[in-house]
Amino acid sequence: MEDTHAFLYDFHKPGMDCGYFAIFDGHAGKSAAEFCGEQFHHLLSRQLDAGGKEGLGVPEILDKTFVECDRELDRRSSNPEANRNGGGGGASQRTSGCTAVVAYTRWEDRNVPDRNATKKEHRKSGESNEAGGEQARPTKVERRRVLYTANVGDARIVLWFDCYHYVLAYYSLVDGERLFD
Repeated sequence: MEDTHAFLYDFHKPGMDCGYFAIFDGHAGKSAAEFCGEQFHHLLSRQLDAGGKEGLGVPEILDKTFVECDRELDRRSSNPEANRNGGGGGASQRTSGCTAVVAYTRWEDRNVPDRNATKKEHRKSGESNEAGGEQARPTKVERRRVLYTANVGDARIVLWFDCYHYVLAYYSLVDGERLFD
């Protein structure tokens, strides 16, 4: 079997109730999938710290993590000593790769429409808008769990909930076209 997976319920910073879930499907060997299963979450955690300081969003941070992981796989394949000390097949050239699906959840403060304030506004104004223009909708801040997903290669993420399926990540693109729908 060339697949590996990883999941951490209290990921990144203890007590923050963040989750990390990933599946790596090895191609032409299992060494890349095993490395990713053991190391990707460490790389992501470092990128989350660095990206937060740079003001990057989670999608950009996930992208940077995939790039860093790919570079690390290349570095390990060109350095047999790194392979012996930290995984890999000991080959002088990279002989395997993997597809990946990753999900990361965390709590975030989000601006959402304040429906109660909107109802109060309508009652006050008598359902009419004397100014004739659009009024800004009142919002409030709510703490919500947010799910971020990313994938590489011919793997995609589908969430099945309440008898409906939601495609969260499609197969990778080739020349701007989806490989499969």
